[in-house]
Amino acid sequence: MGCLPASLPPCLQAAGQVVANALLDLLALPLGFGQPAHLWLSQAGPPAVRRLGAAALWNGLMVVGATTWAMSYAQQAVAASTAALVYAMEPVCAALIAALVLHESLAPLQIAGGVLVVFANAVASGVWRG
Repeated sequence: MGCLPASLPPCLQAAGQVVANALLDLLALPLGFGQPAHLWLSQAGPPAVRRLGAAALWNGLMVVGATTWAMSYAQQAVAASTAALVYAMEPVCAALIAALVLHESLAPLQIAGGVLVVFANAVASGVWRG
């Protein structure tokens, strides 16, 4: 975590991550993603605004908060090198899930990159000893 002390509790790390993301989202809100925010919010009915709020709450608490807490908590029990290997697999797993569940197509370069990451993990962890 660089500038953070190693003994920072996982809950505090997760809370900081949620607050930082919320502040950055609030700063980005006026950008409107192609149109001013007040236009698309004023056109949305109450059900859409409630769904938007629920999605924001879910993303803040579960996607950011719970995953940050889980990673910080688990990282206390493993070596930094092991954690780095696990984190390197995250984009590979995300691409595979997108391909399998969402039927996204993977470019040859993405597949080659994924193979290289898996190969590097196998070599670094000692599973494969070329």
